[in-house]
Amino acid sequence: MILEDEFPTFSDDQFPTLSEKVYQWAPLYLEPVPGSGERITIAVAAKCENEVKVIRVLQDRSIKCLLGKAQPRFSNLAEMVRTSVEEHLMNGGALTDWQPLFAGAYAGHIHETFAESENEVLRTAMTMSSAFSALAEFDSEPENEAELPAADRVIQLMKSRQPVLAGYFNKKYKIREHAKTMKVAYAGQHYAANISSVLPARGMPMQVAFAEARILEMASLREHDLNHGLDSLGGIRRLSYELLLFRPEDDSPLFTNKQIDTLHENLEFLEDIGDKVNIQVVPLTRPELAVDRIIRKEAA
Repeated sequence: MILEDEFPTFSDDQFPTLSEKVYQWAPLYLEPVPGSGERITIAVAAKCENEVKVIRVLQDRSIKCLLGKAQPRFSNLAEMVRTSVEEHLMNGGALTDWQPLFAGAYAGHIHETFAESENEVLRTAMTMSSAFSALAEFDSEPENEAELPAADRVIQLMKSRQPVLAGYFNKKYKIREHAKTMKVAYAGQHYAANISSVLPARGMPMQVAFAEARILEMASLREHDLNHGLDSLGGIRRLSYELLLFRPEDDSPLFTNKQIDTLHENLEFLEDIGDKVNIQVVPLTRPELAVDRIIRKEAA
């Protein structure tokens, strides 16, 4: 016989607090061939009162692998669906009453969940709805921009902001007589920087190794500049040398908290490498921030 007082008792503060925010979320599907019944998850949508977010899951490079020459048309349709759902929800509509713009577009089963933020919901939604969620881009730029490497996006923005500085990108240097030619992402009159990216995914160790190499290249360039006088450098007097390192936001719905923690560990490792050779590592989340920094450093 078990007596009632033998059972342990717990106070309310021993249990985790459940969020009071209830989100609705749903996957969005598109048929490559309308009426075929074959559906591909293209986006996920989440809403809680006035909070609305609809993000693409399937990016252009993945669509091109799947559909080849049909990629541009399918991408345009996918973006039309995403925009339509977003505008509907922003205007007070619900996922239950969204009407597709054309045949072959669908909203999937609507889920309800407690969560602290829409990003937490979207991360879950993407993982549960699409095998392509791990391939999604962290960048929020338009598709034609997001397909470009980070350095190329910075160059394009610089051409529109400060065309004169755009000429200092991708400079080549012969640091030592028998060494290979080294290409530097940006080498201006007063500032030099390499550009790299680190994403918390399977390829992160290789990305970290690549970024470390870019740091050491900056140290070599500084040594090269110090060993040559102003005359041989055409009057160039560079004051700082850095690595501009692109990374996702901490609250990105594309990555788990564990992946973000691993990202921070690797960022600290790269910053330590930079400190040892006196090269600053500057983490950035958007190409606009890199352009702003380059312009500011050149004006110093």
